[in-house]
Amino acid sequence: PQTVPFDFENPTRRELKGGETHTYPFRLKTNDLVRLVVKQRGIDVVLRWLGPGRTVLDTVDSPTGTQGPETLIAFADQDGVYHLDVVSLNQAAEAG
Repeated sequence: PQTVPFDFENPTRRELKGGETHTYPFRLKTNDLVRLVVKQRGIDVVLRWLGPGRTVLDTVDSPTGTQGPETLIAFADQDGVYHLDVVSLNQAAEAG
């Protein structure tokens, strides 16, 4: 997976192809709340939220297909680095 630092002040726009995963790290403190929205533009994605031990804490896949938002809301149950994986659902998908 490609890891990219995340800037809460500026939205990130990146192209994703079939079979790819983009990973975004977030340093959070206990009880921090995050709301992350990924706008799908021509590719269907799944969001995976991973805790500091890289354990999957949540997975989001709304029935929006290749267009529209995928939204994840999560809180930190401990201090540490959490990760958002944006995963292409279709291995053969064109870039979007």
